[in-house]
Amino acid sequence: MTYRFDGGEIGYDKNLTSHLALTASGLISSGPFKGTLMSGTAGVKWLFLTGRFRPFGMGQAGYSRITATNMYNADYHYPANKQLTESGGTYRVGCGLDVQISPRFFWRVVQWDTQPQSWARHTPYYQNFGSGVGVKF
Repeated sequence: MTYRFDGGEIGYDKNLTSHLALTASGLISSGPFKGTLMSGTAGVKWLFLTGRFRPFGMGQAGYSRITATNMYNADYHYPANKQLTESGGTYRVGCGLDVQISPRFFWRVVQWDTQPQSWARHTPYYQNFGSGVGVKF
């Protein structure tokens, strides 16, 4: 397994209660497949604690698109030596930990989620790890 910095994510949460939020995110990533994965997903986020340390779980569904060279063909034969583009439904499930730094800023210490390939074939999965700073408006 290899870990690399391959992209970024932007997200938005709308709290419904102190423990439940609607969440939406956009992800763009490049990787060993010599291409670009873009996805937009929305769903729910459960906050297990509401104090300074806030572990959470999330589930999202949406749409994604991959354009790549040396990507597997539809039936998983040997990778093609040409550029291919495929898109379709996808989902993400994951968890993480936020730490409130001030009333407006928080640090996402870690977020992990798993997402199937963008054309929703359910395997292989992308394992996303991230960390960053967030702002409350």
